[in-house]
Amino acid sequence: MRKAESEATRVWACTSRWKVIAALFAVVLLAAPSLGCVSRSKSKKACALFQASSDLNLYDGEPHSITVYIYALSSSEGFERTSVSDLLEGELPSGVLKPPVPVTVSPDEKRAFEEMFPAETSQLGLLADYYRAPGDPEGTRTLVVPARCGLRKPRLELSSTDVSRKSSRSRLVPSSLLPR
Repeated sequence: MRKAESEATRVWACTSRWKVIAALFAVVLLAAPSLGCVSRSKSKKACALFQASSDLNLYDGEPHSITVYIYALSSSEGFERTSVSDLLEGELPSGVLKPPVPVTVSPDEKRAFEEMFPAETSQLGLLADYYRAPGDPEGTRTLVVPARCGLRKPRLELSSTDVSRKSSRSRLVPSSLLPR
């Protein structure tokens, strides 16, 4: 009888120790984020595909590489209201979640971009640093596109003077599907 009692006591003690250890482990897991020990930051991947023309950023009759600054935006309003010169001087308007990521693109280059941004990123603000001589037309140097990847990632064209979004409707249709 004594042997059965001691066996039962040993099992109960062992079970109790595991319950205490499990409870302490749960407390540590729940308390750790508030102590800064565990990071639960969420991020969002955003992508773009740049296609540069052979006469990219043309000046003095020669094409040149261009730097495109990519901003993570929670809202596009502040970015769209800020002048190109202010953005180039480093101003971060409202709605910008972090400093811009620079991407350099060369003439006639096709460049894929993929980056992790804060989870609140809904759009990307693009600033193309084209050369402009005094008196040159301003052209399109900023653009806002959705922050996404995959088949629906933004496809962007960089011409000699402008950045634009490539139309997704310009896909080729097999001749067999064309009306006769």
